[in-house]
Amino acid sequence: MIHRFWQRTTGGLFVALMVFAVAVAGCEDTPEDNLADGKRALADRDLDVAQERFEAALDAEPELVEARRLLAATLIRDGEYESAEETLRALWDDEDFDNEADLSADERQTRQLMNEHFSELYRSWGQAIDDEDQPEHFEDVVRRGLERNSRDGTLNQMLADFYETRANRFVERGEPIRAAELLERIDDLHRFPDTRRESRQRARQLRRQAFGDDARQRFEAELQSELVDTEAYDPQAEKLRMTIEQPPDSRFDPDDDDAVTQARNTAVQTVAPTLTQYAIDIGDLDPDHVDPADIELPELTVEDEDFGPGHYEMTVALELSGLVDMAFEMAEGIRQADNGESSAGAGVGQFNVDDGAINLDTSAVDDDAP
Repeated sequence: MIHRFWQRTTGGLFVALMVFAVAVAGCEDTPEDNLADGKRALADRDLDVAQERFEAALDAEPELVEARRLLAATLIRDGEYESAEETLRALWDDEDFDNEADLSADERQTRQLMNEHFSELYRSWGQAIDDEDQPEHFEDVVRRGLERNSRDGTLNQMLADFYETRANRFVERGEPIRAAELLERIDDLHRFPDTRRESRQRARQLRRQAFGDDARQRFEAELQSELVDTEAYDPQAEKLRMTIEQPPDSRFDPDDDDAVTQARNTAVQTVAPTLTQYAIDIGDLDPDHVDPADIELPELTVEDEDFGPGHYEMTVALELSGLVDMAFEMAEGIRQADNGESSAGAGVGQFNVDDGAINLDTSAVDDDAP
């Protein structure tokens, strides 16, 4: 009797347990349930719960795009930027979002949301980095964001402000070239034309300042003593002087303005190589990298001129600052060519003998003198 009772009890208990197990299994959350719970938690800023629910949904259905996207959004807001970036990039590649033309309307909408997540990621990540303690890391993160969207206004402004601030610090430290290099990077950003132009101009001034100091030191060390001895340099006035004697064509009439211009052109041809060599010396330039066709010589002042039958003599003067400018333009041309940059234009006097367009200041010459 007892044995039969135990059999009935055991059998009933087994059936009850089976019914309970089925009931419990029926109550397990589906991936869709976890996705919905995760969305609610994310909206409530309960990031731990949101991440848990999205991960649970993906455990059951690893290719659930919406759960992957929202998991990335959760990671961004939780400051887990590297994980968020990895999640976003993996999803983008898996769904082939680069080929927008082949996407459905729903996929394009997801792609747009993904782009918004990328923007939020790099903006938040950049703002979380101390750009003074970790400048390279900050620049790298923001640059990665601009690789995704080069026209992101916030990222462009963040990087422009970063470059300008660091440039100011380098100026204060007496490092103008490093400051110039940072300011020149602003030119690659999507900023207002005036902003980019001002940055270029300031960078150029800093480069000119650093170059000028070095060039003057080389001039004093290598050229000044010899030029002073030959009276070709006045250290008080900081002027170089050169006298050129050139027998003109005997058919030239000294009273003919065109003949005077031609005589000056012919004489000046002997000045250009000398000035070019001076510029190479004080600029410490490689002469093999100097293209004579690109050289722009500074303005020369004609201080004295004597033109008679079969005889032409001219004394020209040049400010030392003009020679430094000339050397700087040559150095910039070489630097820009080496970096694959286009020349921004020198802005110094054009000195083109072949075209007869010599930049000579003849105001010091009395044309009526006998």
